[in-house]
Amino acid sequence: ILPLMDALRQNQLDDKGRLSIAQKLLEAGDAKKAQKIYQETIENKKITEENKYSWLNYAQALAANKKSNEAITKMQKLQEYQE
Repeated sequence: ILPLMDALRQNQLDDKGRLSIAQKLLEAGDAKKAQKIYQETIENKKITEENKYSWLNYAQALAANKKSNEAITKMQKLQEYQE
């Protein structure tokens, strides 16, 4: 994760790279940093087939940070997309 974090700090990652590191941080138990990256990367984007799992991870990061209402809202948006 460290080389990716350096690249992130230097703004050298595209959205795919940013989402990848956010996922790794979430898996490593750092939901706070993961949430921030998800928020910066996909908050204002529509849910698509390519990013739907990132939206799910974003909701999980929010829930882990005790932001249940926001997590539920993200899950509802994801459910609407799936329908």
